[in-house]
Amino acid sequence: MSKFFRNSLSEIKDICIPLYKILIPFIFIIKILEEIGIVKIISNLFEPIVQLLGLPAELGIVWVTAIIINVYAAIILFINIVPSLDLTVAQVTVLTLVILIAHNILVESAISRAAGVSFFYASILRIGIAFLAGYILYRIYFYFGFLQEKFSLVLEQRVIAT
Repeated sequence: MSKFFRNSLSEIKDICIPLYKILIPFIFIIKILEEIGIVKIISNLFEPIVQLLGLPAELGIVWVTAIIINVYAAIILFINIVPSLDLTVAQVTVLTLVILIAHNILVESAISRAAGVSFFYASILRIGIAFLAGYILYRIYFYFGFLQEKFSLVLEQRVIAT
């Protein structure tokens, strides 16, 4: 086996194993919480906030998951929730914008703290900017009628010829 191939496999393992250690249990936990109704309760708590962004209550937990855990966990949750929702492309774009700006706050604000920025200030600033940007984008889409097509999540299985 070539050195390049061996190094590539090692890098893949170093990246994937820690990610799988977080995501696989998270998938099971979210499914259990969804079945016993906890996801709905959490979604209802964040309903007033996400409604200001033009989003259904169920997407509140997706953003909170991104803020507290990471983007990958939010994607897994989004994929599980989206089939039960009737979303537009604009709504998904607003959600992804706020996730892009405010995600993994605990880790990234701790890094900011090491650089001398207050943990609280860094967290509030990122969440506030995310909300403001999401609200502005929502209002633009709503006012001009942009991206009002129905969103559909397409996950394809690719068959690789051998």
